[in-house]
Amino acid sequence: MAVYLVASSSFDCFKCVEDIKLGEFEGGELSILTFIDGVAFKSMPPAQDHQRISDGGLEPNTGEIGCYAPTKIATPEVIREIEETVLRPTFEGMRKEGEASCCA
Repeated sequence: MAVYLVASSSFDCFKCVEDIKLGEFEGGELSILTFIDGVAFKSMPPAQDHQRISDGGLEPNTGEIGCYAPTKIATPEVIREIEETVLRPTFEGMRKEGEASCCA
């Protein structure tokens, strides 16, 4: 099951993450930072959180400590799915609303 989070501000992002019960999901965490210029969008290489609270990786990710890129979970198919189901529709919606300009 994929969970996509699109937020318009860091506050919104953190609020959404608080609302997600991370313990109910399995698999890797993938972050994609995407930039827009009003005409197109371009993403940085996907990154994956890698730090655990204790040895053995038995506890949840600590978050905000570090990540690495490239990551094996960001296959071309996964990136294509994210672009087609999240990034492109979000970008097109922003363009329609006049919110896709650079440095707004």
